[in-house]
Order: sequence, then C-alpha cells, then structure tokens
Amino acid sequence: MKVLHLNRFNTVIGGKERYISETKALFRERGIHNIDFCLTEPGNDPSPYQPFFAPRLNIDAPNPMQRLQAAVYRVHNFQSARALLRLLDYEACDIAHVHSHHHFSTSTIMALAARKIPTVWTLHDYHAICPVGTLFTGGSVCNRCRGRRFAQAVVHRCAQTGLAGSLLSAADSAWLHWSGALRNVSCFIAPSDFAARKAIEFGLPCDKVETLRYFAPVDKWQPAKMPSAGPIAFVGRLHRQKGVHVLLTALSKLRLAENQQIIIAGDGPEKERLKQQARALALDQVEFTGALDEPAVRELLAVSRLVVVPSVWYEVLGIVILEAYAIGRPVVASDIGGIPEVVAHGETGLLCNPGQADDLADKIDWTLSHPTQAAEMGGAARQRAEAHFGPQKHVQRLIEIYEAAIKNQGC
Repeated sequence: MKVLHLNRFNTVIGGKERYISETKALFRERGIHNIDFCLTEPGNDPSPYQPFFAPRLNIDAPNPMQRLQAAVYRVHNFQSARALLRLLDYEACDIAHVHSHHHFSTSTIMALAARKIPTVWTLHDYHAICPVGTLFTGGSVCNRCRGRRFAQAVVHRCAQTGLAGSLLSAADSAWLHWSGALRNVSCFIAPSDFAARKAIEFGLPCDKVETLRYFAPVDKWQPAKMPSAGPIAFVGRLHRQKGVHVLLTALSKLRLAENQQIIIAGDGPEKERLKQQARALALDQVEFTGALDEPAVRELLAVSRLVVVPSVWYEVLGIVILEAYAIGRPVVASDIGGIPEVVAHGETGLLCNPGQADDLADKIDWTLSHPTQAAEMGGAARQRAEAHFGPQKHVQRLIEIYEAAIKNQGC
C-alpha cells in the first residue's frame, strides 16, 4: 500500500507533526510506503519528494502583488493542485491522508477527487469547521460559526492578522464547504469523541466521522522512576489557547522551593509575552527552552515530577498527555475538550477548571505535596497507555479505515 500524507510542514513543529512522523515509521515497519506532499516551508526535513512540494505562500512578502496572489491562493491554490498532480504522475498512491489542508486549499482535495484517489482526513484541529481552526477567539472558546456562519470570523477578527486574515480565513472555510470538496472525503478521523461531536455539530456527515485516538509511544519509551525532585513541565506550542499564561499565574500563587524548576518547552507567538509575565510575577525558576525534538522531550519528561496541560480551548486530545503516560508521569490538565477522555481524575492525574488559576494551583500543589500518590498515578498512567493507547492497535485500525475507503472508492 502507498499512502500519500498531506501536511503543510515536513518537520516536527508540534504534536500533529510528531504523530505523522511516528505513524510513518510504524507504516514502514509494516511495509507500507509513505509519500510526502507538503509546502516548501523553511526548515523542512529532507524528503525524496521535495522536488514536487508546492511553493509556500508569500503571505508576508514585501511586494503587495505577491501578498495579493498569496491571498487568492489561500482560498484556491492552483499551484498546490498542479504540484500534487505532478507528484501523482511521478508516483501513484492508493490512499491520500489529509493532515491539514491549510494553505493547500480546497483545490488539493478536488485534485485528489479528479484522480479518483480515496481520501481520509484526520481532524488534528478544527480547520474543517472553523476558519481559524481553533474554535477559540477573544480569549475564550467560540461556536459562532456553527451552521456555516463563517462571516462571524470577520465580525470578531478571529485571525491573528486582523481583518484581512479573518476575511481570508472565512473565505477559505466558505469555499471548502460550498465547493462540495468535503463530499470527496471518505472518512474524517477524530482523535477524540469530543472532536467527533463538534465536527458533526458543525455539519460534517455523522456517517463519515469516526473516533480514533492518538497513541502513546509505549513501544519505544520506557517508564522512568519518579524523581524525588524535578521540574514542573509544559510541552506545547506557545499560543494563547494553550493556557501557559494561566499556568504562570497559578505557579505565582504557590510557595515553591527556590530550586523548583519550571520548564516551558515550546515556541510560538506568545513566547515573549509569557517571558514578560514570568518576570513580572518574579518566577525566576521558569526556563523557556524553545521547541524540543523527540529525544529532548522524552528526556525532559523523564526528569519531571509532573506535566501540566493548562489548555483553555477545546483541546482535541493532547498528545503530550500520552507521552507523559508512556514515561509514567501524572498529568494536571484542564477539564475541557478531549482531555477528560484521557485523564482519569484521581487515577492518572488531576483535572482542573480551565482558565481558573486558583484551581490549577491547588491541583499542582496537591501533586507536589503527595509524592507517593503522584508516583502511583504515574504508574497507573503507564498501565492505561499500554492498555488503551497502544501504537499497533492504532495503526491496525488506521489501515482498516484506509482499506474501507479504497473499497468504497472502487464501488
């Protein structure tokens, strides 16, 4: 079987790309051939298919005509479709797996349909139903675009780039739905029941949405003994919806030991603002490491006492939770989105009210002050990962979804 993976980036910048990388590795073990189709973004990892990648969109070009062209291509990227067809002429595939259509645009899905290639789409975010892909704006969760009311993204300036970006995002979503391109997707794979319900609530066909949760790297990562002292860790992109600002406020309310490390591992547009907040709160123990690769993430989790996931958006699932489980670490996380489907409160970690720094502080304080119980929760987390989030079960189900899509395409 040959699987075409479509994603904007061909390097690990977050949980989605880590999932793609790990899935492709598991496919190779089973003799499944992976074909990459991405944009020519800076920092991409080498790929034999790189000559066929579509040009990146010059959304930040100094030339206004180039920016205008990029704006048009945000909605319907002719370059992307042509590049994809050239790739398919070079090497055919049996199935296309869309991980993101962002900047590829609807044209890419329509090009797959023109070649009669069965397509599945993993809903790593909410771009299939939300113009900005987060169901989050103005500092809180948002459901205003339900019923294809995508103009709400313009009214509320949902895109970080303001009015122009919001207009483009709304047009992109409108064309994705009104063009009929989504009818060509055989299955929408939701990483949580919550994400599946949201997708259906916003108009995706219920008979095409299936839950398949992410997997934990229990085949590669071994549990590590809980340290008597170690950092409090956050791993993720530094966007407002990830709630790191709430975490910093919560930590400022605790009487932490002077040698208590706090590691914020990740990068993103909020980084400088968060650094300023940490200084203002006199949290001298906070270290911002930037984005870490997989070995560095594993090393960080292995020396940490707990992992905090303080999200204030509808987190699809939270891959870092499963990574913490693989190491045997308890997780303190927000009770929102797909997170409570993974974190068993009081058993593998603790859930707190999203956005409430006092509650988050209480949960962190309890975990730090009850090391025996925290270690027991870490052990239970590893057991839960092995029992319910094994990679081989995940990959086998994914292959079955592919086979059903291929069979239905042939009917």
